[in-house]
Amino acid sequence: MVFPRRSGVPVRLRAGTAKGPWHMEPVLCSIADAARLLGIGKTKTYELIDARQLDTVAIGVRRMVTVESIKRLAKGAGLDEAA
Repeated sequence: MVFPRRSGVPVRLRAGTAKGPWHMEPVLCSIADAARLLGIGKTKTYELIDARQLDTVAIGVRRMVTVESIKRLAKGAGLDEAA
């Protein structure tokens, strides 16, 4: 079977194109991405981080937000304190 190629990587091996035992959902995202996912600004995102309603992980000089904490916030946990 021949797979179309783009940038030398077979389609079946490109990120996000195939699901299987090797596929992982994102665990972390940038603060800008977290703000975009929640539909709020970066300033409010930083306020939620300071209020410990969003969990972060430091990787080098980058601060990443856990996707789990975004999902938890979106489901309603802690929205009363954030408002």
